[in-house]
Amino acid sequence: PTLVPDKLLGDKMPPNVDEIKFSLDGKPFHVKTFSLGFDDIGFRDDKKEISQPFAVVLGDSFVYGHGVEVNDTFVEILQKNTGKEFVNMGVPSFGSTQAANLYNAYGSQLNPEVVILIFFENDYLDNLIFENKKEPNPVTYWISQNSALYKLGKFVKDFQFQINRWQVYQTENETFYFYSDLFNRTFFDERGEHMIELTKKSIEDIKSHN
Repeated sequence: PTLVPDKLLGDKMPPNVDEIKFSLDGKPFHVKTFSLGFDDIGFRDDKKEISQPFAVVLGDSFVYGHGVEVNDTFVEILQKNTGKEFVNMGVPSFGSTQAANLYNAYGSQLNPEVVILIFFENDYLDNLIFENKKEPNPVTYWISQNSALYKLGKFVKDFQFQINRWQVYQTENETFYFYSDLFNRTFFDERGEHMIELTKKSIEDIKSHN
């Protein structure tokens, strides 16, 4: 599977993934992950090992490159256009809290000159969701690693979720994604201030390790 449970990160990509995924409009794209020299985690990058890159790029599916081939991700385009080494550490559905944890545990070991955190408005809500997540159940984790039926079921469930997540509804003047509406309603209730504090903390955590 592309994502497996992880105590520190909530979810992570394992190394040596080699599979076909589908974009929201049904277009197939190829996903391969490499360990970058680590033992227990994978990244959607084209390098098997690297040390002291110019930049590490953190974020969610916008960095990971959902729906496009790896050479078409903006991280690879930056690398091509600048001639410098960029490492793609984007993970689908990550908020900035998870990105900070990922950088502190893995990215900082690469000693990059620059750290780039790509932030989108839904990260506020992702940070709140991550804070409320329980530690992965060891039985569920074992099944996720060893059961072909579980992997098939998770693939189907994830595919259906992505389609439903971006269903649109119409108003007289604009088209809104219902996920954005969920964010807006949450941001302006009593949880909004806490989401902002979680996000500020994640950015400070990255700065303190760089």
